Amino acid sequence: MRGSRPDHCIKQTEASLDCNEPVVFFAATEEPVSYQWWLPPFTLGSSDTVEAVLPAGSHAVLLMTVDASGRTATAMNYLRSCQ
Repeated sequence: MRGSRPDHCIKQTEASLDCNEPVVFFAATEEPVSYQWWLPPFTLGSSDTVEAVLPAGSHAVLLMTVDASGRTATAMNYLRSCQ
């Protein structure tokens, strides 16, 4: 619906068990928006898809989207299992 806040969420592809391989995160959105990704304290990028090489453990992933109606932010806790 036009004029409403962006409807988005963070998704990820299936991650490799190899810690040296990146995890791919993508924004599932209904409308065109701009993106800003963070994996504190680092900025990951500004496209709808980002990659990050992460060690095993818990990681906060943050996404801010912006459309004509304003800004919306979402976050997820990603638990990486790898060797």
